[in-house]
This record gives sequence, C-alpha cells and structure tokens, in this order.
Amino acid sequence: VNTRHIEIITKHEELLQHLLDLAYQDKQDLESSSGLVEEELKDAKQHIELLHDSNKQQGVENSQALDAAYKKIQKLSEEKYDTSRELLRAKRAIDHLEQIKGSLSLDLEKTLVKLY
Repeated sequence: VNTRHIEIITKHEELLQHLLDLAYQDKQDLESSSGLVEEELKDAKQHIELLHDSNKQQGVENSQALDAAYKKIQKLSEEKYDTSRELLRAKRAIDHLEQIKGSLSLDLEKTLVKLY
C-alpha cells in the first residue's frame, strides 16, 4: 500500500462526488419538470370541465375544442409518465453512486489503516 493508491481512491471519490452532484441536479430538474406537467394537466382538466359546461349551452361548436383538450390531457399524461420514469431512473442512479462512494470511502479507510 502506498500513497499512490490513496491518491487514486481520492480521485475516484472526487469524480463520484461530481457524478452525484450531476445526478442530484438531474433529479431536481426532473422534479421541477414533473411539477410543471402536473400543473398543466390540472389546467387542461379544468379547461375540459369548462368546455363541458359550455357544450351544454352551445352544442356542437365546442366538440372540436373538447377533442383537442382531451388530446392535450393524453399528451400531458404521457409526459407525466415519462418524467416519472426519468425521475425513478435518476433516483436509482443516485442510489448506485452513493453505494459506490460508500465502498470507496471504506476502501480508503482500510488503506489508511494499513498505511499507518
């Protein structure tokens, strides 16, 4: 065991920390995006309710707008699903990186104990 081994482990820890920082930022961005999609979905659903009420009064004119609103809800629901999948992927990546970081920290401790 030599200081070069410690330098390599330390460098790996630094790189892993950088990857973790990026993964946490990705997760934060996805959570933010998920919130925006959720708001758009809520607005689209309210829009449909208004169109239904209006449709009772105006009949056929609103049916096209209603179809468009349903398509928007479908698209937003798909976006929400995709975002949720990406968020889950980001959380798994963070967990994996945290495990590797823990393992490296243990490696460094063992190396330091052997050295001293």
